[in-house]
Amino acid sequence: MSRHKKTTLKSENDIVFEYFRRIRDKDVSGLLDLFTDDAVIYEPFSKAEDIQDKTTGLHGKQSIEPFLGVVVMANEGVEGNITIDKIYEKIDGSNNKYTEVSAFVTFERGDKITARFTFELISPATNNSNYIKNANQIEKKIKSLDIQFIN
Repeated sequence: MSRHKKTTLKSENDIVFEYFRRIRDKDVSGLLDLFTDDAVIYEPFSKAEDIQDKTTGLHGKQSIEPFLGVVVMANEGVEGNITIDKIYEKIDGSNNKYTEVSAFVTFERGDKITARFTFELISPATNNSNYIKNANQIEKKIKSLDIQFIN
């Protein structure tokens, strides 16, 4: 059960920092609550030939949940530093409004590794009624997440 179910996250930064906070808290259910039902995660841990192919990835909460479980386990004892790089609005072909947030995260457990996390957040202003604001729900949700490690 999510320990953060009634949290209201108002800003894009809130969502990004909450994502990493829930990893640290080992709250897989709470992490899953941050995503839309049809969310996609593009991650570098799949087969090498699939990494550059944006048609692959984890589609939907059922596919995302096991990945988040592994993320929680892999991050145990890892220190991280999160820096928000860019935030900008975009509109897709169906006139849905999204916010894209790019963050650099440096992980440290002995060695240091840096990754870029690009979150695509669905805006409460979207026409999709599934994401209309509710006082007991998160105002914005993660529509997609792209994780890329940087040299």
